[in-house]
Amino acid sequence: MKYSLIITLLFAFFQSFSQQDYLNNDGTISNYAKRQLFVNALNNNSAKNIRYEIEQNDLFIITAKDCGEEKYAPEKMQKFAMLSSFDQLKEMISILENNGGYDIYSELGIENIVFKTNTICMQTTRRYHFKFSLGELRAFPEYMDIKELFEYITVTKKNENIILVKNEL
Repeated sequence: MKYSLIITLLFAFFQSFSQQDYLNNDGTISNYAKRQLFVNALNNNSAKNIRYEIEQNDLFIITAKDCGEEKYAPEKMQKFAMLSSFDQLKEMISILENNGGYDIYSELGIENIVFKTNTICMQTTRRYHFKFSLGELRAFPEYMDIKELFEYITVTKKNENIILVKNEL
């Protein structure tokens, strides 16, 4: 009898401990729980080459593009990977703008969006990661082509938005 009571109390303790992040003190659903539900819904409804993750107050959007059987010289491969990354970035910004804007992200307590772009070609993955605040993304014009986006990141912001480049030469 004592053992079953102890096991029941331990189970109740661990259940309440594991749900702490999901409920606020007043019993309402926490932003953490809302963000987790939101990311799960995004992942369940996204294409197979797009994945979403949440880390504290940042939303990570991970995309991948495969060049197929194309073979490129190393110097052309780098240029192709960069163009592919900016294309993926532009596509995801357009999707975010067309799916109701950025208000829902603000309501969930998301402060930044990190775009992890991957280009897979010739058995090598080349990566560019970009980080934007929600305010910065809101300030973008409704339509922006790749050239304007490239100029904004490389000239206007002096590559401040690029947080990782991982490429083999």
